[in-house]
Amino acid sequence: MKKSNCYAVVSGKGGTGKTTVCAALASALSILSRKVCVIDLDVGLHNLDLALGLQDRALFDLGDVLAGRIPLDEALLTRGDLPNLAMLAAPADYEFLGDPDRFSALVAELCGRFDYCLIDAPAGLGRGFSLATMCAGRALVVSTPDTPCMSDSAAAAGVLAEAGIEDVRLVLNRVVKPLIRRKRAFNVDEAMDFVGLPLAGIVMEERAVTAAFNRCEPLMLTKAKAAKEFTEIAKRLEGIPVRPKF
Repeated sequence: MKKSNCYAVVSGKGGTGKTTVCAALASALSILSRKVCVIDLDVGLHNLDLALGLQDRALFDLGDVLAGRIPLDEALLTRGDLPNLAMLAAPADYEFLGDPDRFSALVAELCGRFDYCLIDAPAGLGRGFSLATMCAGRALVVSTPDTPCMSDSAAAAGVLAEAGIEDVRLVLNRVVKPLIRRKRAFNVDEAMDFVGLPLAGIVMEERAVTAAFNRCEPLMLTKAKAAKEFTEIAKRLEGIPVRPKF
């Protein structure tokens, strides 16, 4: 059963910064005093623990919980400076994700315990995408403004509509200023029209974002300008009016 407080964070292709967006948005919601759980479903290529600076604490993962080897509470990772945020690490393979009903039940339990549950789905429209969208009542499509990515994002939006997810929004990432925009890149209005989704927010291109990720430091705990942009997106998800700056 789809849960209205569960968001699938997806992208039509790799390289959009989806995991950075998922980690930063979850952190932003937690700073707004919302209890948030993030599930890393990017099996084999997980980076969510790095984005949240939890890579050294991931002793157990989603697979351990689904296999019954360890209680859920022991697998949830937390950090003291983001006290409202918990993370469930990705398993090494899909062995224990073969039973969709068991995964769905786990997500339902987390949705009952947290205000938000964000699922970091693998890039593309494969197995992990299907698992995430099976449980999620809402979705965020993360895209850069480049033509190939916009095309893949439009395809992802179509699949989400077919899956019955009505609340789907676009997060436009790595946006450059109009005067120095990349060639063959869409502006914000063009991106919304092309993908056919309402905009949750934009995140400007910024070296500080990559630097934080490379240091395994949560973006929302840095002085990066993007931290404010993610706070604005979090407020929009909360229904708090935020005047767009684009």
